[in-house]
Amino acid sequence: MSVQPHRPPALASIPLARVEGRLDHLTFDPRTQRLFVAALENHSIEVIGLAKRRRVHQITGIREPQGLLCIPEKNRLLVCSRGDGTCRSFDATTFEEGAWIDLGRNADNIRFDPEAQMVYVGSGGEPGSGLLSAIDLVSLLPVPQGGVPAPPHSPADFLSSRPRQADARMEIQFPSHPESFQVDPVHRRLLVNLPDERTVAILQIGTNQTES
Repeated sequence: MSVQPHRPPALASIPLARVEGRLDHLTFDPRTQRLFVAALENHSIEVIGLAKRRRVHQITGIREPQGLLCIPEKNRLLVCSRGDGTCRSFDATTFEEGAWIDLGRNADNIRFDPEAQMVYVGSGGEPGSGLLSAIDLVSLLPVPQGGVPAPPHSPADFLSSRPRQADARMEIQFPSHPESFQVDPVHRRLLVNLPDERTVAILQIGTNQTES
């Protein structure tokens, strides 16, 4: 007779009506007690109010959202998209869109280094080479919050109604897609999972050198 593993009961279930397909990454804003959920196949971000245990907002028109990052002290929500390879920034309260960066394709996992005020995003691969991009947080912030605009890329960037594009400070190429990675704040390193290579790359923050 097989023994079934014990599964503790869920504290609550929150239905997401008219949300099709699988869910991907999550991020939490402790200030507002909101949970942001990437509904990859629904092309939306579902905003859940945990106090009321219901959806309070939906950000639509995002092509296959994957990685999410909330930076509460800056009131910023960052969204990485598999479909168009962008990392887009939003006001975490009003959901107004701000600066964004084009990472080519398959923008996925995202992390924040508060000491360096740097955002790291993994992209690319599946198939082909992968990329880890380091982005200054200030380039993704609105000017009233101390944001520093990137130089214009085209005449369209001078249009005040168009969110401006950010630039990467540094890019590290890998032979395949970088999956989940972590910031080691003590040793100032990035630990990058490269599953197709069956290895973990170790990157010293502040250099472009890696070791496996």
